Amino acid sequence: MEQKHLTVAPSKAVNACGVSVSELEMAQNAQRIYWTAEEVDAKMEA
Repeated sequence: MEQKHLTVAPSKAVNACGVSVSELEMAQNAQRIYWTAEEVDAKMEA
């Protein structure tokens, strides 16, 4: 794996971001608004 420059990380830690994005998606749908990728990134940074 080192030769291919792959990173190994615990699945729960890696999936945490996906869960957060899903929550943002649900909020967006509930409010019937659209966020750009940049807006989603900004919300994830906050």
